[in-house]
Amino acid sequence: SGHAPLSTSGMEGDSWILVDLIDVIVHLFSTQARLYYDFENLWGDARRVDWQAEAGQTNTSATDSES
Repeated sequence: SGHAPLSTSGMEGDSWILVDLIDVIVHLFSTQARLYYDFENLWGDARRVDWQAEAGQTNTSATDSES
């Protein structure tokens, strides 16, 4: 917390915003942009990876870990 992004792009628009946090790049999309680009199905034939299981994590919400 308290860290400013290195860079942002798209703030003047309302469909796609990119935030560069150095170690992580965050893409924020409007509902319309998500439907248009359809990223969930872009590689729909690719094998799904249970990243939480591979990282040894359990399926808990952020609020569970804060209490």
